[in-house]
Amino acid sequence: MLEVNGLCKHFTKDKISFAAVDGVSFSMDPGECLGLVGESGCGKSTTAQLIARLLREDQGEIWFQGEDLRKPAIWKRLRRDIQMIFQNPSDSFDPRYTLLSSVKQGLRYLERCSKDELEHRAKDAIACVGLKETYWKRPIRQLSGGECQRAAIARAILSNPKLVICDEATSALDVSVQAQIVALLQRLKQEKHLAYLFITHDLALAASVCDRIAVMYRGRIVELGPTLEVIREPGHPYTQMLLSCVLPARVDQPFELPDWEVQRPLGRGCAFYPYCSKAAPECAEKSPQLQTSGRRAVACFHPSCL
Repeated sequence: MLEVNGLCKHFTKDKISFAAVDGVSFSMDPGECLGLVGESGCGKSTTAQLIARLLREDQGEIWFQGEDLRKPAIWKRLRRDIQMIFQNPSDSFDPRYTLLSSVKQGLRYLERCSKDELEHRAKDAIACVGLKETYWKRPIRQLSGGECQRAAIARAILSNPKLVICDEATSALDVSVQAQIVALLQRLKQEKHLAYLFITHDLALAASVCDRIAVMYRGRIVELGPTLEVIREPGHPYTQMLLSCVLPARVDQPFELPDWEVQRPLGRGCAFYPYCSKAAPECAEKSPQLQTSGRRAVACFHPSCL
């Protein structure tokens, strides 16, 4: 359904150019949930914004259902099929609007329909995400964080999309509300046959929600594979480090951070080279590409799982 090839995006700060996204490639099937995980600043959200056409890539291709989204005419026709849920829902709404008016914005400019039909579909979407009729005329600024995120989900599903990009959709919420939103997203996925690009820094959340996981580091995907396989047997040293930082479920288990070496200078080779316990001379000279074996792919010269 979605195929991303060699996606690149550079930004300039203080006259210095840096790659926020550096050659990202992956694909998604209909109805799949792909988790894009990594630390803050690794390029997850920039990748999402490129796919949603909120940013324009410097290089690379984005294909959706066999058509090139980079062409304006095709994007105008297919944009209703790709919707996005943002990290901070209150910032994605105009605070002057009511809940019903805010949700209707998700379809007003995407599809020609009568005023009555638009309102009917918006009300159905609001009910689908668990908000009552008494909220229809309530200003969006009066909603709680969880209610506002439900409104954002209602707006996203109003056009019956095929792909929903969830950009840290639960990270700004309390833990109990997070669980409710995740349960809602999973239910909608089954009922409406949605595919999710699920962006998060929470590995535990990704493990419980996603079918596959793509791990990003400094603008590149360093590991990609089925969720359980990546969690149980991480192949890239960076993935191993991320998992080692997740607190164990049992309090009687010892928890120690690995002794990563940080004295090596960073050259033109692997970006993780200065911190890698498996680093070899070739790692300082060459940048590893994703090596595929079966359902796994790891960008490492010395992977643990291939």
